[in-house]
Amino acid sequence: MQIYKFINNTNIFPLICIINIIRILASILLTYNVPGFPKILLLRKLALVDLFFLFN
Repeated sequence: MQIYKFINNTNIFPLICIINIIRILASILLTYNVPGFPKILLLRKLALVDLFFLFN
């Protein structure tokens, strides 16, 4: 029921799009290995975002 409500909530979709764009940019940054870029911190934040959406 929670998942169904979550899918039906249209206000969530722009947020998902923004998060996907951020994730794509993050993967590009991780691929090109930018010096001084806090990789572990970013990956931890993405994991937290995934957990947030999973349990929301």
